[in-house]
Amino acid sequence: MGGLAAVLLVTLAGCDLFDSPASRPPAQDRVIIVDAFASDTPMDAVDVDSAWVANDSLYLEVGYSGGCADHDFRLYGMSTLSPLTIFPPEGAVLLSHDANGDECEAYLTEQFSFGITALLDAWGQDATGPVNAMIQTDVNQAAVRIVEVTVP
Repeated sequence: MGGLAAVLLVTLAGCDLFDSPASRPPAQDRVIIVDAFASDTPMDAVDVDSAWVANDSLYLEVGYSGGCADHDFRLYGMSTLSPLTIFPPEGAVLLSHDANGDECEAYLTEQFSFGITALLDAWGQDATGPVNAMIQTDVNQAAVRIVEVTVP
């Protein structure tokens, strides 16, 4: 029994669960504007639990497996909107997740904020008013969350 406790303690210490990403401050990154999503963009599994817009920022609450390595998150936004036959128009946004090979299985949650002023400016070339930001977590899948933004 004592050997099992020692193995468990070493395993937990190796994954550094006591300094989880949830204890770090939220990211303050800008959306990277692209003409097309690259097929080699990191797409490790991530759940978008909620999304909202406030003060020209897109906030995302996400969950993912890990705990043994730093994870990198980037947000890409398509420079143009969907065909304007759809109302409100739709703009694609891709949340990229790179787990950096982390195979630990703790379920971690984090909140990120991304400044979207430049994205709204790009979308403003196509439309003004309400736009549905279609949040994807994989280039080959449909949106997992939709949040309405207002293009000035």
